Amino acid sequence: MQRDSGQLPGDKDPCSLGSTLRSKRGSGTVERQALIAEHITKNKSFASVYDLNTQDVLGTGSFGTVRTARLKRCPSIIRAVKEVHKCDPNQTKLIRREVDVLRNLDHPNICKLFETFEDQQRIYLVMELIKGRPLIEEVQDNVRRGHLNEKWNVTVMSQIFDGLRYCHNQGVLHNDLKLENVMVDKVNGEVHIKLIDFGTAVMLEPCTGYHSKIFQGTQAYMAPEVIASSQYSTASDMWSAGVILFLLYVGEFPDSMNMHGQIQTIDNPDARELLLCILQVDPWLRMSADEASEHPWTCGIGAHGQTGDLQKAMTSFLDFYRCDKLQKALLTAVASQLCGQQLQHMRKDFQQLDSNGNGVVTEQELIAIFEANPPPSIKDPSKLVHEIFDQLDSDGSGELEFTEFQAAVVRSYVGISEDAMQAAFHALDVDSSGTISQEELGRVMQASNEELMSYMAHADLNGDGVLDFDEFKAVFAALPVSLADTGGPCNFDPVCPGGLAANSVNPTMMPSVKAPTTEEISNHLKHCEEQQLTPPLYCFTPRGRSLPCF
Repeated sequence: MQRDSGQLPGDKDPCSLGSTLRSKRGSGTVERQALIAEHITKNKSFASVYDLNTQDVLGTGSFGTVRTARLKRCPSIIRAVKEVHKCDPNQTKLIRREVDVLRNLDHPNICKLFETFEDQQRIYLVMELIKGRPLIEEVQDNVRRGHLNEKWNVTVMSQIFDGLRYCHNQGVLHNDLKLENVMVDKVNGEVHIKLIDFGTAVMLEPCTGYHSKIFQGTQAYMAPEVIASSQYSTASDMWSAGVILFLLYVGEFPDSMNMHGQIQTIDNPDARELLLCILQVDPWLRMSADEASEHPWTCGIGAHGQTGDLQKAMTSFLDFYRCDKLQKALLTAVASQLCGQQLQHMRKDFQQLDSNGNGVVTEQELIAIFEANPPPSIKDPSKLVHEIFDQLDSDGSGELEFTEFQAAVVRSYVGISEDAMQAAFHALDVDSSGTISQEELGRVMQASNEELMSYMAHADLNGDGVLDFDEFKAVFAALPVSLADTGGPCNFDPVCPGGLAANSVNPTMMPSVKAPTTEEISNHLKHCEEQQLTPPLYCFTPRGRSLPCF
């Protein structure tokens, strides 16, 4: 196929670009990006919300310094914070661009952005704290020991390719992929990769690459066309990935005069072929991230570790389907704050559902999984998936992204801890008032004013017009009973709406959530009647959405 003259290698057609360019097919229930708050006010400073550990420096660079910080309202929550001084207008512009890029990315192999702060002198990016170490340290140790582990190489590179193909499908170029910007975390003995530092990343328009007036990135990892004419594209990202793969095998950077000879010294023929395809001088012939992810070497032993428990995921989907809009929004808020070891099992199952490895799950992929593993008592899995998919796809994009998957399964996979609820409450409490207003809830929930008023009235237990933390936790206490608890993890018989007794909630889901007494309920009902208010949620038997019968 002949490309348009304006296209660069690896560019996508407009219809294949990702979340920033695709249209939404449904109305949705949750606006995920609204959970990444941008604080640009004089009233809410970074120092009023976080305690920055000035001694714990995680990294430094031309753009700023990364340190750890504790959330003041819940000191057990620790984040990584990039602090950037606003000295150079161009640098400030790049940081804001990095924020825009990270707000649009949602993938298990990409570092999360939680929120940002900006004052007159500085910008703070509050991000996921990754407890591992940079890939460069792993490679240096391997070189010192003369150690080569094929399975480890495959595990690392397969996740780098997955992260890159997702970025490229979303129209994002990293532009500075290198050993230092790949973090290696080991969870229960398994390697988990995270791509970090999107400081030079850009979001592409359809069918275009771009030329930069200055070099962006690190020269040792730059593609030939970048060095020659500052021409950046998805192909230039792939060259950088090829250099990383080369370093894993050879332990030194490619010699432009003898790179082919260096590659021939690698014993594994699949690895040699892959490197020759990626480190093509001609960007038009260079292998894409999609192709690299599906190469025989990448799909070899150790690529994605052990498989997960899809029956558990299916039960969780049906549980999520039965939740109301408010419950879905708060579960999404919890999911958006999860990181590190909490993600391990969810990441495995998400990758199994994502059969083509592009970082999102479509309705057809979900149907294929349900048909291959049909739940008991369900005669038509495809009709079931069609019914529940729009509820899982809470932002209405037509695809299931990682945070949406997490929101559906978090209850059954890791439980909802006090810290998780504190982090979610903080994400919604934008003004740090200690309460969530209807306006703040409306930033995240895609609902009419009438719906928001109704949900607030039902969840506002003391009738003061806002949700405090105890009321916030009470929403989780009122979640529908899990099907796994009512009839075992494989019992998918249609169920009717049922009540939720306080003693039926798993303690890890509702720490310190106290059920109201009969007298308290009676008093609140009387108060509501006198004031002509809608009675709060706990005055009624909590309702769960019934499952469709197929």
